[in-house]
Amino acid sequence: MLAKLKKLYPKWVPYPSSWLRTFVTLLVLGPTGILISVFGLWGSFGTLFGGSTGNVPLPGVPIRLAVTALVLLLPTTILAYVYHLFTLILNAKSISVQHPRWFPTWRSWREGLTGVIVMGLSFTVAFLVVSWYRPDLVINSDAIAETDQETIATFLTLVWLISAAYLYQWDYLVREKRARNPKNRKQNPRKLPNKGLKKSPPIAPPVSEIDIELNKLRGEMGLHQIKKFPPKQSS
Repeated sequence: MLAKLKKLYPKWVPYPSSWLRTFVTLLVLGPTGILISVFGLWGSFGTLFGGSTGNVPLPGVPIRLAVTALVLLLPTTILAYVYHLFTLILNAKSISVQHPRWFPTWRSWREGLTGVIVMGLSFTVAFLVVSWYRPDLVINSDAIAETDQETIATFLTLVWLISAAYLYQWDYLVREKRARNPKNRKQNPRKLPNKGLKKSPPIAPPVSEIDIELNKLRGEMGLHQIKKFPPKQSS
C-alpha cells in the first residue's frame, strides 16, 4: 500500500504525511506558539550573526543563545508531549518497557524540535517571498489598502503552509535515506554471512574393536587386504 502511494506522489510533491504534520503543528502550537517559534529562531540566528560580525559582544552570545533556547523549549515540549500521546495511542509497543510512560521518548522530542524549526524557517521563507512580491509592504505598510492587506495575508499564509509541507517532506526523505544506509542498519547475528568462519573437520566415527582384531588376524594369516578405518559408508 505504501509503495503505491509513493508512486502516486513523486518525491518533489509533499506526501500526505507531510501535510498532516504541518497541520498538526499549526493546530497544536496555535498563534502564540508559532510566534514564539519564529522569534526564538530568528533570535538565535541574529545572535550568531551579530556575534560573528562583532555587533554582539562575545560574552553575551552564549547568554542570548541560552535565553532563546529556553524560549524555544516551551513549544518544543508541547509538541513532544502531543506526539508522545499519539505514540501511546497508535504504537505503544514501540516504547521500551523501561521507559516512563509519562515522559516523551527521544523521537517525540526530535519531532517537537523539528516542528519548531519548520515553523520558524517556513515563516521566514514566506516573509521573504511576500517582501519580494510586495516590497511596499516592508517600506510603508500603512499605505496599503485594507483589501490589499487581506490579499497579502492570504498569500503569506499559503506560502507559509506550502513551505512547511516541503520542509517536512525534506525531513522525511532525509530520514528515509538514512534508514536505507547499510551502515545504520543493525545486523542480525543470525543473518551474518559465513565468510571467514572455519568449518570444523568432520568427526570420524568410532573404530570398532572387532575390526581391529580382524585386521590383526588377516595380517597373521598373510592376507594383504586389510580393512581400512573408518569403514566406508554405503551410499
